[in-house]
This record gives sequence, C-alpha cells and structure tokens, in this order.
Amino acid sequence: MGWMIYFLERYSEEPEEIKHLHNFYISGAAVVLLGILYVLLYHPYFFKMTRKGMQLRIACCNMIYRKALRLSQRALGQTTVGQMVNLLSNDVNRFDYAFIFVPFILTAPIQAVITVVYLYKFNFGWSVFVGCSVLVIYLPFQMYMGTLFSNLRGKTAILTDERIRLMNELIPAMRVIKMYTWEKPFAKLVELARRREVSVIKKTALLRGVNMALFFVSSKVIIFVCFVVFITYAGGEFTPQHVFVAIALFANFRTCLTLFFPYGVSQGSEALISIRRLENFLMLEEKELDSEHINKISLPVKKEDCGVWLTNMVASWNLKGMEPTLKNLNFDVRPGELLVIIGSVGSGKSSILMSILSEIPILHGEVKVRGKVSYASQQPWNFAGTVRENVLFGNSYDEAKYRKVLHVCALEKDLELFEFGDQTIVGDRGVSLSGGQKARINLARSLYDDADVYLLDDPLSAVDAAVSKHIFEKCIRGYLKHKTCILVTHQLQFIKQASKILVLKNGKIQGYGPYAHLMSLGIDFVKIADEENQQKTKKQHDQEISLKRSHESLPNALMHHSSQTSLNSSIGGEDLANFITGEALQQTTGEMGTTGSVKARVYWTYVRAGAGFFLLFLLISTNIATQILFNGSDYFLSLWTDKQTNGTKSEIIKDFSTNDCIIVFGALVGSLFLLSLVRTTTFFSICMKSSINIHNRLFECLIRAPVTFFDNNPIGVLLNRCSRDMGIVDDQLPPTAFDAVEIFVQMIGILVLVIIIDPWIAIPTFILIFIFHFIRKYYITSARSIKRLEGITRSPVFSHLANSLYGLSTVRAFNVQSTFEKKFDEYQDCHTAAWFLFISAARWFGIVLDWLCVVYLAAVTLALSITYKTKSPSEIGLAISYAITLSGMFQWGVRQSAELESQMTSVERIDEFSHLEGEKNLELPLEKSPPEDWPSLGKIEFDDVSLSYAPEAPPVLKNLTFTINPGEKIGIVGRTGAGKSSMISTLFRLLPPTGTIKIDDIDTSHISLTCLRNKLSIIPQDPVIFAGPVRQNIDPFYQHNDERLWQVLEEVQLKHVVLEHSNGLDSIIAEGGSNLSVGQRQLFCLARAILKQNRILVLDEATANVDHKTDLFIQDAIRDKFSHCTVLTIAHRLHTIMDSDRVLVLDAGRVIEFDEPYQLLQNEKGLFANMVKMTGKSMAHNLKEMARIARELREKNSNTDYNRGHLRDLKGSFINSPRKEDIIEETIVNNDDHVNHHDGENGEIENDNSKQL
Repeated sequence: MGWMIYFLERYSEEPEEIKHLHNFYISGAAVVLLGILYVLLYHPYFFKMTRKGMQLRIACCNMIYRKALRLSQRALGQTTVGQMVNLLSNDVNRFDYAFIFVPFILTAPIQAVITVVYLYKFNFGWSVFVGCSVLVIYLPFQMYMGTLFSNLRGKTAILTDERIRLMNELIPAMRVIKMYTWEKPFAKLVELARRREVSVIKKTALLRGVNMALFFVSSKVIIFVCFVVFITYAGGEFTPQHVFVAIALFANFRTCLTLFFPYGVSQGSEALISIRRLENFLMLEEKELDSEHINKISLPVKKEDCGVWLTNMVASWNLKGMEPTLKNLNFDVRPGELLVIIGSVGSGKSSILMSILSEIPILHGEVKVRGKVSYASQQPWNFAGTVRENVLFGNSYDEAKYRKVLHVCALEKDLELFEFGDQTIVGDRGVSLSGGQKARINLARSLYDDADVYLLDDPLSAVDAAVSKHIFEKCIRGYLKHKTCILVTHQLQFIKQASKILVLKNGKIQGYGPYAHLMSLGIDFVKIADEENQQKTKKQHDQEISLKRSHESLPNALMHHSSQTSLNSSIGGEDLANFITGEALQQTTGEMGTTGSVKARVYWTYVRAGAGFFLLFLLISTNIATQILFNGSDYFLSLWTDKQTNGTKSEIIKDFSTNDCIIVFGALVGSLFLLSLVRTTTFFSICMKSSINIHNRLFECLIRAPVTFFDNNPIGVLLNRCSRDMGIVDDQLPPTAFDAVEIFVQMIGILVLVIIIDPWIAIPTFILIFIFHFIRKYYITSARSIKRLEGITRSPVFSHLANSLYGLSTVRAFNVQSTFEKKFDEYQDCHTAAWFLFISAARWFGIVLDWLCVVYLAAVTLALSITYKTKSPSEIGLAISYAITLSGMFQWGVRQSAELESQMTSVERIDEFSHLEGEKNLELPLEKSPPEDWPSLGKIEFDDVSLSYAPEAPPVLKNLTFTINPGEKIGIVGRTGAGKSSMISTLFRLLPPTGTIKIDDIDTSHISLTCLRNKLSIIPQDPVIFAGPVRQNIDPFYQHNDERLWQVLEEVQLKHVVLEHSNGLDSIIAEGGSNLSVGQRQLFCLARAILKQNRILVLDEATANVDHKTDLFIQDAIRDKFSHCTVLTIAHRLHTIMDSDRVLVLDAGRVIEFDEPYQLLQNEKGLFANMVKMTGKSMAHNLKEMARIARELREKNSNTDYNRGHLRDLKGSFINSPRKEDIIEETIVNNDDHVNHHDGENGEIENDNSKQL
C-alpha cells in the first residue's frame, strides 16, 4: 500500500514517467496477492490448533472420568460431583482457546520487532521508538492484567464448583424440599453462592472492559505520539506514504501486542489454573487395589475352594488415629452357606461388605476371597438404560437364565405392565421406577452375574412382606443355595434359616455361629419354641397384662416381638405368587432440542435482563459517538496530511497551524479514549446484570416447578443448563457480543467514510454485503443446529459421570469399569463429533468470507486505480487502508455474529426453563390464608379423589373417599403399586388430584401450597441430608434458638454425635450426609418433625432401612411427641401399624378396606387378613394378638397417654430375651464407645467421628 501511494505521488509529480503508473498497478496487484497468501496460511493454522485443543480436552475428560472410577471412598469425601462436572464443563474448555492464542506469546513480540525495524528504516527514525514506548509502558500493565485474570479465574472456578454442588444436591431432593417447604432457604443458599461467584465475574468483566477500551484507542495514541514527535522534534516530512503505512503497521503492531499477546497470556494463565485444578484432582487418593492384608483371587477356581475368610481383620474409614470401624473380625463363609449379618444402625454391617470389596482400608489381619464376587448395594442403583441392560450389566444375554432371575426377583409382573417390557428405559438413576422396583432390579443384576460369592446389603427392606418372602425363599435360599452368600438384613424373621449368624455391635462380633449355637449362649433374640404352647401361654399372659398396662404401651412391644419371629409359612408358592403384583412405570422424557433460528425475542430477553432505559440509551449513544470520533480522527488526519504536502482543498483546516492540528487531533484521541471507556464498561455491566438476572429467573422457575418436571428431566440436563450454558453466558457471550456490536458500528462508520471518498466503492461494498448476508444465512442454519446438537450431546456426558459416581461401589464390585469407560467414550465421541462438525463449519465459513474479502479488496484497489486522477494520495491511502481493515472486519464481524447466535442458544436453552409453569397456588395473599392455628384438630377428608401422572395416563388413584378423625393413628398398607405413596403426594398436593381433600374442613386446593405443606410434617423413606451445618439441616429458617435445637437433638439421641465435634451446631455435614449412617439421617428427619410440631405427621416407610431397635426408638418418639397428632404411617412391616386406630388398605388405587386392624382380621378372605397370613404362622399369630389386645386397651383406656415404662414392662410379657439389649442396641445411644462406621453405598459413613460431621 505504501508503494502504491509512493508511485502515485511520483506519477502525479512526473506525469511523463509512465513506469511510476505501472509500478502503482503492480503494487496494487501485490496488495491483492498478499491478501491471498494470508488466507492460505491463516486458516490452516487456526484449524490445526483448534483441533489440537479439542484433542487435549478430550484426553483430559477421559482422564477425569477414569480417575473418578478409581477414587477411594475417602477421596470421594474430599471432592464433589459438582466439582467434577465443573472440571468437565468449564476447566477443560480452556484448552480449546489456549492452543490458538498461547503461541502468540512468542510470535507477537517477533512481529512487533519487525514492524518497529521497518518503520525505523522507513524515514521515521527514532520517533518510532517514542510511539512504541506507549506500548512498552502498556505491556507491564497487560502482564499485570493477565495475572489478575488468572487469579480471578481460579476464584471463579471454586465458586462455580460450590454453586453446581448445591444444584447437584437440590435437584434430586426437590420432592423432599417441596414437602418441607424449604424452597426459600435453599434459594437463598444458591443466591448467596451465585452472588459470590458473580462478584468475581464482575471484576473480570470490568477488567475486560478496560482492556477493550485501551485496545480500541491504543493505535490512535501510538500514532498521535509518534507523529507529534516526528513532526515537532525530528523535523520529519509528513507525507501520505508515511502516514498510512504507519497507520497500517501500527495497527498490526497494536493487534499483536495489545490483543493477541495479552489474550495469549490470559488464556495461558487460565489454562494453567485449570491444569492445576486437574492436577489436584488427579492427585486424589485411589482405591487400594493390592495390599498385604488383601488376598483376593477372582479367577475361576474350584467350587469347593470358593469362599470368604476374615482373620483378625481391623479396618477403618479414617486413618488419622481414630478408633477403627471394624475390630478383630474372624469368620468364614463357604459354598452353600448363608451368613446373615445383623446389628444396629452404625454397627458396621455394610463396612464388612465394603472390606470384602476392598473399599475400606484394611489396617491389620487378612481378608481372603476366592472366586468371583457379586454385590447388591443397600441403596439401589440403576443407570440410564433399559431394564434388560440394567440386569445384564454388560454380560451376554441368556434367555433361560434371564427369565429365571426375573422370576426369583419377582419382576415378571412389573415387566408385564411396562409398555415396552424389559426394553423400557428406566431413566437416569432409575427415576421412573418405584423404590421396590429399583431394589429388585439391583438384586437381579447381582444374580445374573455368574459369581461365586454374593454380597447382599439389605435387599429386603424396600419390598413388602409377600415379595420379601418370595425373594428370600426363591432367590436367597433357592437360586443361591449352592453359592457363598452373605446377607445383611434387618428382617430377623428369616435368620433361623441361615447357616451362620453374625451379630455385630460397635464394629465387634457380639455373637457368631449357627442359630442353635447362639441360642445356647443365651442370645435369645428370636424366641422360638413350640408354637402351639407358645400361643397358649402368650394368650393367657397377655390377657392378664392387658388389664394392667396402658393401651399405648402395648403396640411397640408387640411390634418388637413380631419383628423378631421366624417365618414358618403356611402358604404355598402359588398362593405367594398371587400376592406379588406389578407396578406401572412412570414415564420420563429426555432433553428436547429446539429448532429454527434464535428468535429476536431471545436477544431482547438478554438485553432487557441487563439494561433499563437509561443504560440502553447510554450504550447506544456512546457507541455512535465513539465511532464518529474514531472515523473523524482518521479523516482529520488525512486532511492534515494533504495540508502538510500540497495544501488542502478543505475549508475546515486551511487556517489551522501545525500546533492547532496537534491539539485538535489530541483532543479527538482523548475524547475517544474516555467515550470508549464508558462504552465498554457500560456494555459489560449490562452483560453482567443480564447474566445475574437470567440465572435468578432460571432458578426461581426451577424452585417453583412441579415435582413431575424433576422426575421427567435427567439431572444431567438441568446441570448442563446451570453449568455449561450458564458458563457461556457468564464468560464467553459478553466478549463475543461486544465484538459483534463494535464491528457492526465500525463497519457502518467505515462504509460511510469510504463512500464519501469514492462513491463508486459503494457498488462492490453493497454486493459484498448482499453475498455475506446470503452466505451467513446459509451457514447459520446449519451452525445453529450443530451448536444445539453439541449442547444436547453434552448432557449425557455429565449424567454418565454423576450416575457412575452414585453407583461407584457397584461398578467396581462387578469389575465393569472398562464397560463404563467405553460408554463414557461413546458419549464423549458423540459430543466430539458434534463439536468437530461445528469447528469445521466455522472454519469453512471463515475461509469463504476471507476469499470474498480478497475479491472485495481487489475490486476496491481496481476502482481506486481507475479513478486515481480524481483522488489525492491521502484519500487513496485512507480508502485502501480502510478497505483492508474492512475486509478483515467484514469476515470477523460475520463470523462473530454467527458465533453470537450460536452462543445465544445457551440463553435460549436457559430461557426455555425460565418460563416453566409453576405449581398453582404456591403462594396466596394473606387474606386467603387459613387461621394461624390451622389445623387445630388434624381431621382429614378425602372426597372422590383421583390422580393421574399425565392427562392421557390411566389413574393411579381412583375415587378415594374416606375420613380420618382428629388424633387418629392410621396405618396405610397395600401391595406394591397400590397407590400408597401417590396418596401422600395428593395430600401434599405435589400432584394436583381431582376431587376434594379437606383438612379441618378447609379445602386444601383453596389455600397456598406453601401454607399447606408447612402445616404437614413428613419423615420420608429415603432421608435427605444436605451438605452444610447441622443447624441448617434441621432448622433452615433459623426459627429456633440453640437451646431448643440441643433439646431436640437430645430427644432423638443425636446430641452426643454433634457434641463430638468442636463446632457443635455449626459442624459440617458432608455432601449427601455421607458421614452419617442411614439410621442417623433418619433421626435427623425425626428431629425436623419434632421441631415443627404440626398436628399431622406422615411416615412414608420411614423405618424400612433401619434396624429394629432404631425402628422401635422412632416409633417410641412418635408416640411420645405426637400423641395428640394425626399420624399416617405407610408401612411394609405390618408390625408398625398393627396398633393403629384404623388401617387403610389400598389395592390398584382404590380403598378396599378401612377399619380397626382387629376388625379387618375377622374377615379371613379380606386383603389385610391375607397380608397378615403371608407373614407366616408365628408372626401372623403375634400380629393378631397385637390387634386384639390393642383393641381391648382402646376400649378400656382410650384416653391414657403413652407410657414408656409400661412399654418396657409389657415387652417382657411378649419376649423372654435376657440379652436382647446387647444384641440389637442402637449405637447412637452408646456414649462410651464411638467408632467410625461405614454402612451403605456411596460412602455413607456411620457415626464417623474421624471426618468433619
């Protein structure tokens, strides 16, 4: 370009020298050829580096997942699923950009040196160093900015981890949160986490705004300083050739050192932060695969050599000097033997299984395992796939074996009700299955795996009596009769049939051996005598006692006795099968992708979320004013140049002196800097406000969404919105949007100026605009869909990681890590295919645009070459320099606009969940609220209530009509799928039923859901505990003082557990309550209910997963603390409801029977009588005795309060158990010997004093 201007000047001075004109044309052709060379070199570099960044990201993702599968249980306590999701979603994405820009740290200074040397030789002399000194001063500032960006990135990542961890806890627990009406306190937690995160992102945005403003103005400042020194002090000649070559080279100099170099530094710094975070994660402790204490051979061995031997084994979840979890355990199990492990909550039953699986560190002794091991976890785990895939678990399909396993696990009738049978997708973590179905599929998986040793961790707790008996007889004692089998259970009625029994207390063996041997030692935990004599004796004794003891003390005694009786069934297999019914599946939906262009409404939503009228007006006005000053300063420079050389035709500056021109140009540059600073800071402030409001709107809608929304959407879909999509809106969208807006405004300014200089240039310009628009439209249609596809294919990656971690013990027990790694690779490959397609399409788009720009540059150069006689050299120099700038700007602007639209799909995806229809009547005005003391009685009326999960789905509840009187204790029973839990859902209005539900004569549909649920208490089947302080877990509204909280903790016998930690009520509970046993978590739920003191309490199989002592304690506490309340108890264990005032029997969604238990038992053909009969002769007898005596005591002492002393006396009349307290004793009440326990899957630490609570 410089030579073009030079030869044009020479030709205008010497018209006769035609060679100058020829050289002018040659120089113009060289400009075009260099543009072509740029296209040929630039795009392959960017494409190759983008691909390398993608490959590095993929490698890191695979490392993260494989490392996650190797983490020890202790290491899992040091990280969270949210942190791993953040590593996969945000940290590794830094490599996509780092690979492109980090090389500029090396190349940018080299380009800068070449530019300075060339300008020095180009007659500028030492003045060029003065201009460059501006950048030399600017570079340390840039380095400091890079350090700040790096530090802020590290802080942002940590805070984002915390927010995603919170979301990961809240989303699966949303059903319980809604029933507790805890939406507001948890919304505040998320809001606080988000506020902390945004406070750091705001600083990043502000620094980015300052950086952009300095970049925008820096070339003008350099030119101003250089030219002033060149003219004033160096006495240089101010010619168009010097000016416009300097402008072009300084623009390149500026781009290298103020854009690419600092961007490379910031991207490199952020990549290093991500690498350090990855390094910290990869350095976490792995599961111990080999140890001197573990002697395990899983290769095929002779049948008679299979088994498990524990010799003086000592194991602990914490190695920091705390008391071991398991102490000096000695036992062996051989083929054909069934070892039943029993003990209280927190005694270490599941820890024994974990030691066999090498999940718990062995400190002393030896664990010897011979043969392949199969495992069924305590908390059922299912992955997203078909029922068959969940059962096969990577094994080959054997029709006969598969059908046999389904039969012994009582799954056949369930599959008959599934629309697609065993090809039905069960959903993420089995979300569409009932608790019983999850447990049975979990068991079926362990059976189908052809193993030698079977470890079954309490598989009978989640099923009813009929199914429990079927599984024990057909599966454990039938299908596995020749296998080595270890069963952990609380179902003591089965233990007589065990080959050996191990009684565990505080990690030590209390008793070990066959049933008869333990009986001979006086461990009479299950009184078995001659049944006929026992019945007669008991009847006489009970009749005497019943006249002396209170009505309220009786039921728990009978409950405790009946739960400890053997199962001597009088019912045959065919009869048993009649009582096993299937349950229909609750359908789920996957993530749906939107189609078509991103609507203008989405852009407006984004803008309006961040800008009011004033900010919007300020942004528009500063953009216009900044561009006027930017182009005006260049035009003034061209006029100044013409004035310096041969006088100017313009009347504007013909009377200006050199000093006047310097002052005006300096004022223009100074004003440009100030306005640019206001523009960028305003823009990024709007973006940050928009990001904050969009997230708040998303979370507000999620927290108000009906519970069916969370049932139907996998956690990965929701986490994708909250992590990756929100990360794009926070971090990537603002600079992309700024580029697009800035370039659009600049293009308009340049076009106007170029057309003023040469109107003929308007023709190729508008042709180029038309072609660009057409190609953009063609490209964006595909790019938009590809970007959406990329977003959708990303969700399964997160879901698979989260789900794998929830079932980590199962995955490792079955040794299917390689299968899960392959599945992760499949999801990763699917996402990579979409991503590679996206970057390939983007690069194709860039190449096409750059070739068009080369054509445009050629057209402009040709037009100026033809009309050179009517133009001054300054005008030609300005026009060509702008044409070069415009061509690059055109393609970058169109590309950025396409990228903006792609990134706006994240706003669209977030906005999609920001307009969810919330629960109706969630909150109503105060005038529509019931009285403060409502419900004062606790009367419940159902009138023709029906419920369907979807409008077209068949009803699961059908015309329920009944009345529960104030203060009544109601038991709710029914076969699997009868509608018990659905009925509770209608009471809490989690699902809107038809018909009328009244509480104390007030229709619950006429009051707010918040008010309704706040007046109901529930203890759920699966206790939900959140990471955070103890105080927040039992009193999130901070409504009670410390004294009251300590009192409640003492009442539920958790006070000593909390006191063991120095922080007391502020002690931290780990994610998911992993440092508490299942029983302790259930006691926390009981504490919540006691604190609320509502008139209505619901127990949804609350004691299904705890031992009988804890069960008894919870029942005791309920009768003591809720004696005047209405209590609804859903139960599989019939002993828990036999003392109820009445029992509600459901079947297929209808009320079949509703009366006193004793009265229902008189109808021998009735459903309830048959359910009792199914428990076996001994237990059925005791259950009937409970019902009979409870009825007598209700008639004689209907107003007597429950009396714990009477309860213990009466218990002695039913159970002659001299050492029962030593056998089934809850460790939570033992203040003398606290140990670390691990009981359950997913790292559930029981009474773990070694960790922070």
